Amino acid sequence: MFLAEYTYRFIVATAGVTCSVQYNDFPLPCGGNQYNHRILFATTLTYEADTLQVVLAEYDGVADILITENLNINNPHERKQKPFYLWPQLKSMPQFATSKSVVHFKECVKSRLNRDMWEQEHINDMCLRDAILDVAHNYDVVVVGSVDEILARGTLLKLKYCSLPALPLSGAIGMPMGKLGRAFKTDWHHANREKSFSLPTVYAASYDNPVRHIPPLPGPAIVGGLHMTNYCFLPAMIIKELWSTSYGHSFSLRDAKTDLNRQKQKCYSMLSARVSEGHSAETVVPLFLAQCTAALPAWYGNVDRRETRFSNLLNK
Repeated sequence: MFLAEYTYRFIVATAGVTCSVQYNDFPLPCGGNQYNHRILFATTLTYEADTLQVVLAEYDGVADILITENLNINNPHERKQKPFYLWPQLKSMPQFATSKSVVHFKECVKSRLNRDMWEQEHINDMCLRDAILDVAHNYDVVVVGSVDEILARGTLLKLKYCSLPALPLSGAIGMPMGKLGRAFKTDWHHANREKSFSLPTVYAASYDNPVRHIPPLPGPAIVGGLHMTNYCFLPAMIIKELWSTSYGHSFSLRDAKTDLNRQKQKCYSMLSARVSEGHSAETVVPLFLAQCTAALPAWYGNVDRRETRFSNLLNK
């Protein structure tokens, strides 16, 4: 079994952390239920089971969720596919259940034609766009981004109940690069917001080409949220090396069999010259992370017992 498949199977086997999130949505913004816009969060899922649990908790009852997923791996160095679609493995687990939101799912089946670095991401974007257009007539607002580009619940409540700004607009969310309490100076930020990340993108549901946007769109930003990238959790670190276009590395089992603490510190130190202490003004920590601080300890700079187990299995 090759490393990516082994890691995917471990992620599924250990997915989901039990923790009950308490919502405090009242009083509603804008003087109460002035509007009641129907919101869809549309995303592409790759390997981020923990992040998806955070998303489902943050959006439950405020937005429905559309998940698209492809078995093709973005990294052009990887010749094999993901072993299975991730969402069908997770959806029956109680930790991934929503009580008030509907979760839509679409399998993406188009294969690569060549080994261009960005070809697979383009395929995924087009699949997501088509899936949105299939259901957009049921909604007023569509939020489009990767699963780790999370608008805060309070930000979504404003979109739901307040009068809408002129759309489309880019989000402006914080980016702590894998450890809460930090801020990263991004390449894709809004004017006067150097530590903001300009996704996800917010559209009127009638828009005919709803895809991710980098750099930010003109106009004001939809402010408040968290970019949960650079997750320093060993299985996620390995899969990102194997899967991600932006990494594009050849990565072996030998590479994975190194000291866990050293790997984690290397992850937390990524692009450290551009990381400063303290949240940016755009950072809002999702409720699951804020209320369940022991559930996903890697976000607080600590070792997750699951990654210790995974490391031990790799080094047997």
